[in-house]
Amino acid sequence: MKSSLKPVEKYAYSIFEIAKEEKKLDLYKHNLETINSIIEEVPAFFEAVGDPARDRNERKQIVIKNLEGEIDIYLISLIDLLIDVKSVKLLKKIVLKALDFVNEALSVKKVLITTAYELTKNQIDRLLQSLKKKYVCEKIEPIVVVDKSIIGGLSINFESQVLDNSLKTKLFNIVKKVN
Repeated sequence: MKSSLKPVEKYAYSIFEIAKEEKKLDLYKHNLETINSIIEEVPAFFEAVGDPARDRNERKQIVIKNLEGEIDIYLISLIDLLIDVKSVKLLKKIVLKALDFVNEALSVKKVLITTAYELTKNQIDRLLQSLKKKYVCEKIEPIVVVDKSIIGGLSINFESQVLDNSLKTKLFNIVKKVN
């Protein structure tokens, strides 16, 4: 790995390398997703951990008390290190970049599905099965976004290919033809 990498990439790649060496890619994927969920759903937790007004050891104890046994010790050590170097604010970016490395190693592909309404689990599963057949890949993870501005239908973005079957686009194309 190049020495010109940014700190986020260095930390993320180090986590990925540990996961690979330990043969724990699936576990780290799950752990990284757990950390990301905590960051998004309980922002106060990492605000407390990153608060420089709090004692450093107290912040480390918060991490250990709440995450030990839930995530791998190397990831807890990463958070401890970020506390030491006053860079907890980088954790989300590190986690997302490490997830990119892990997903690539596990051959996991991401698909962005934009709909005007909430999809059921069954609808998502059927859509993923179709995509797996069409693109011949085993592991696809959906990112479902509800965007009422597309009016109806859906838009699928998979590996830089866009299938836009939204009502908004259809109407736009009709207007374009008329003008």
